[in-house]
Amino acid sequence: MPGTECGRLSVPVDWSRPSGGTVALRVFRLKAANSEGTILNFPSGPGQTGDLSFATLRDALPRYDLIALDPRGVGESSPMTCATAPAVKIPYVPPTDSPAFDALAANQQDFWRSCTTGVPGLDSRLDAYTNARDADALRTALGLKKINIHGFSYGTLTAERYLARYGHHVNGSLLEGVMNP
Repeated sequence: MPGTECGRLSVPVDWSRPSGGTVALRVFRLKAANSEGTILNFPSGPGQTGDLSFATLRDALPRYDLIALDPRGVGESSPMTCATAPAVKIPYVPPTDSPAFDALAANQQDFWRSCTTGVPGLDSRLDAYTNARDADALRTALGLKKINIHGFSYGTLTAERYLARYGHHVNGSLLEGVMNP
């Protein structure tokens, strides 16, 4: 969206070992004239970029600054790539017998083993809890004491994790198409 500022935020690959390796996350900010606050957007997906809903949010809430990040393994935050050969073997019709189901299960195991971000240790840390922690690092880096949060579909899972851990930094939240926590 025009006017969106982009940057990078370096966070630990493993928050329990902050002195270990780091990963650079793509971050976005769209400032509003006469801002009334900040909304942190948690993207849907999994696999959607952080800025995807900026246009919709800007139309609905023009007086708020918008911030977001590409979650780990998504967009420009060490994107996960997978081999295509196992993916094209997925049947269009779900299996109806044990041998066909076993073949699908084996194919899926091959597929997921082929997926990687290429960053040591990152592949096992692509979860909603870690993404919530990354989001709070963004809030902190921007010097914001309180924010509002928005999550849609899969983004509500990360938003729920954020509220559970960092709710004291939240003025208000809007979660749409909420996932069962």
